[in-house]
Amino acid sequence: LKLQFLYLIGCNAHKLDRTMPVAVSGGGALAPVGLDMVLERTAAKQPLGMRLGEQCEVRQVRPESPAARAGMFAGVRVTEVDGVAVASLEDAKAADGGALRVQVRVEYDGGALQRGR
Repeated sequence: LKLQFLYLIGCNAHKLDRTMPVAVSGGGALAPVGLDMVLERTAAKQPLGMRLGEQCEVRQVRPESPAARAGMFAGVRVTEVDGVAVASLEDAKAADGGALRVQVRVEYDGGALQRGR
């Protein structure tokens, strides 16, 4: 499972537009998968290029943005920003200090991964 997930993250987010199934052999339920990502801005305070929902779920990723370049995609939930746990959109905004490099931990609960545009 982890290898499949990392392969998907390594794909070019703005060029791949399809649903990729993630499955566990033996019919077991999928456990949440966590992944650390580094989003790099070209200028301080530049928008990261992802639209978050109220529970920090990534709803959309803007092509050619820091989030897209890092491999971010719709359907994952942001759980940490620069080492600070976040549970709401307001938490995520408060934790992002506008630095050039932002460490983001995302979690995916299973099913099919839909890459964002």
